[in-house]
Amino acid sequence: MSASKMKLSTRLGLGFGTVLLLLVVVSAMGIFKLNSVKDGIDLIVDYRIPNVHAATEIIDANYQLALLARDSLLSKDPQQIKKNMEQIPVQREQIKKSTALLESNLTTDEGRRLLALLVAARNKYAPLLDEFAQLINANQGEQAYQLQETRINAAHADYIAAANTLIDFLNDRAKQDGEDAASEVSAATWTIIG
Repeated sequence: MSASKMKLSTRLGLGFGTVLLLLVVVSAMGIFKLNSVKDGIDLIVDYRIPNVHAATEIIDANYQLALLARDSLLSKDPQQIKKNMEQIPVQREQIKKSTALLESNLTTDEGRRLLALLVAARNKYAPLLDEFAQLINANQGEQAYQLQETRINAAHADYIAAANTLIDFLNDRAKQDGEDAASEVSAATWTIIG
């Protein structure tokens, strides 16, 4: 049956039905796009930000370790030195927790590679810190100072550099995810209104 032979009410009903069908299709596409945006935001909030925070905590704990070592060298008070040495395991535990979180969250080859470099740097630094603590506890400040100057400072710098490289990678991923989410919002907006 041709459109010219249909009654006006039938043609209006088909036109209205077509508009309603298009509205449903556009709404479904918009909802699909918005779910994609939600997934991108969830990725940023649930993984990217906690990963950056964990890597930053590793750096913070390492700086605390460096301060504790320096303060132990400078202090003449045995009680203060003991207090400083007792704080070293606390900071190391924070590093272990943060590293474990990164190990469970990082899934890309590049993220895992950078984490492996961070762990390798930690594995070079940690025994030196243990040796330093033994020297301090044995009241051998001059030897501890020499160890710090000749080996610990360089190992610490390598450790911090590895952590910063990982943070740069994580920040870049979070930024890319944010840009992707913004693109999805733009696409969803144009799908809905366009």
